[in-house]
Amino acid sequence: MKVTMLVVPPVDRSYTLFLCGMAFAYFVVFPSLFRVMAHYNAPLGAAMNTDINNSLSFAMTMFVAFTVTFEVPIVVVPLRWMGLLTAKKLRQIPPSVIVGGVRRFCGGDAA
Repeated sequence: MKVTMLVVPPVDRSYTLFLCGMAFAYFVVFPSLFRVMAHYNAPLGAAMNTDINNSLSFAMTMFVAFTVTFEVPIVVVPLRWMGLLTAKKLRQIPPSVIVGGVRRFCGGDAA
């Protein structure tokens, strides 16, 4: 019973953050991104013809990137509790490091 109390809350929070990341990508990022793409393609007369392979690859990469980004607190909080990461150190780490790590994880060339 004690193990269940240690495992269930983090797994529950992780699942919730995972779904929040997917929902953010689907409901906020995708519509904005496609609106911008259509806006810049219209004056050029370019059609937005995409094949299923590229579309699915792009969507999956975006979903993974946003879900991993939303899961960062699941890693940071236990590190803080164990004393391996301090508030001062967290303030020193630029947010771009986290984005670069997610980008590297998703197969991008984080330079």
